Amino acid sequence: ARETARTGVKLTQRDFVLGLIEQALAEAEASLAPQEGPESTEEAPEDNGAAGTTPDASEASTEAERGTADIEQ
Repeated sequence: ARETARTGVKLTQRDFVLGLIEQALAEAEASLAPQEGPESTEEAPEDNGAAGTTPDASEASTEAERGTADIEQ
């Protein structure tokens, strides 16, 4: 009822919860974006060495997060 008064739009509980989830994902992605910048410059030298498995694992988790975001949209 408060959300309807605030936005003027009546939302189902499902739509309200999905909106909260999307907002939380957007905030999480925004907080991760500045951290990803420096990591991308550090990954290039590591790809030549034996430590190449660590960047692959972080890339896989990033791809999984993107896949989750695509599903919810």
